[in-house]
Amino acid sequence: MYNTAVAQQSTYNAPVSHHHTYNINVFGSEQLPHIDRQVVKAIMDTAMGASQSPTNAALMVLLKAATLIYSDPDHPENLTCYLPNKKHDTVMVHGESGWEVQPMQLVIPPMATKCCDVLFMNQPFEHAERYGDLMTALRYNETAFKDNREMRTVLVRNKILLERALGALPITK
Repeated sequence: MYNTAVAQQSTYNAPVSHHHTYNINVFGSEQLPHIDRQVVKAIMDTAMGASQSPTNAALMVLLKAATLIYSDPDHPENLTCYLPNKKHDTVMVHGESGWEVQPMQLVIPPMATKCCDVLFMNQPFEHAERYGDLMTALRYNETAFKDNREMRTVLVRNKILLERALGALPITK
C-alpha cells in the first residue's frame, strides 16, 4: 500500500502499513476551520488558569495556537514545516514545488504572525473584559514572539508526526 501527499506540483509516495492520501498544504496556506472562537476561548481559559502573568499567558496561547495550526495529528494536511535536525537551524518547508530547506529565522516569524492573526480573528469578543489583558499582552509582544525559539518544539514534534502520517519523511527538491 502507498501513502500519497500532494501539494500543487509535488507528489510524495511512501510505503506504509495503511492507505491514506494526504494533500499537504503549502506553508502559509494551512486550512484552519477547526480553530474557531470556542477553541480560542478554551485555549485562553487554560492559559489564564496556568499563569498569573498576562505575558506568560499570551506566550502559552501563541504556542498552543501554533500546535493547533501546524502540528495537529488530526490535520496532517497542515504539517507544512518540520525541523529535520535538532542541531541545525534549518527547517523543511512545503512550498509550491515541493519540500525545501529554509533558515529557521525565515520560518518562525510567519508562523507567529499566523498564530496571532488566528487568535485575534477568533477571540471571544463577548468576554472582552475577561481576556483584555491577555490580548493586550499578545498585541504588545507580537514582535518578540516572532523571535521566540520555543516555536522550535512545534517543528521538532512535526518531524515525528509527518513521518507517522506519510510513513517516511519527504525528500527535498
